[in-house]
Amino acid sequence: MQTLPILTERDSVDVQTINSQPIFSYYNRLVTLLERDTFDGGLSSFFATPVIHLRLNGMSWATQHSGPLRSFNELSAAEKVAAAAQLREKCRRVRAIANKVGASATTAAMYGEQALLGMLSTPNALGSIFMVGEQVVAQWGCKPFGDAEGSLDLDVQLSKIFNGEASVDRQAVEPSTAVAATSTGSVFARAWRWFVLTLLIGLSLAGGLYRQDPPQVQAGSSLAEENQLRVQIAQLWNKIDAKAVSCLAPVKAPGSNE
Repeated sequence: MQTLPILTERDSVDVQTINSQPIFSYYNRLVTLLERDTFDGGLSSFFATPVIHLRLNGMSWATQHSGPLRSFNELSAAEKVAAAAQLREKCRRVRAIANKVGASATTAAMYGEQALLGMLSTPNALGSIFMVGEQVVAQWGCKPFGDAEGSLDLDVQLSKIFNGEASVDRQAVEPSTAVAATSTGSVFARAWRWFVLTLLIGLSLAGGLYRQDPPQVQAGSSLAEENQLRVQIAQLWNKIDAKAVSCLAPVKAPGSNE
């Protein structure tokens, strides 16, 4: 057997109790229940064997699995994902067995269900999960000292950690995404204005050719014509702005509620 590189001090954790007894006193009976699972023959070895040290007032943990022993933090990103998936499935199987045991309306069944569910608790997911060869092994049956009841299960804690890291990653990515979206919208708006201007000018020229109005040029009227052209150009730009506002939705940064 291999010993996990962890020593749990009894003063730093609360050991789960079942019928006023430490959960570890039920270890052999719990292992027998877990070994009956037909879906996962190695379910019992998922929980490391507690080794009580009276002199040290603490516990060490051993495993029957062989192979390289690494903590969860030492795994690569891909290995962490695979280990987390394996851990979630094992926790799901333990809960299924606990529900099946608890279906019997007896005091022994009630304690059995409580003990199985109590095995899933851990004081620190990242410090409790190890990979031995290809198998996940974990410290179990205890929680942080003085903590109130809550979601202290191995898989729940690990999911919270993963979700927290994903949230940080999203916050790092979203600002650059917002800038890119705003820049793209600005370029598109400018391109749209020039397109509308070209279209209006083309329609004006086409209309003039269709009517085939004879040009009327009068001496001394160049200043008046220039002013008139300025007015027409200003009117065209007003039409372009109005058209752009009606056709383009405002560009919003991702996550904005406005």
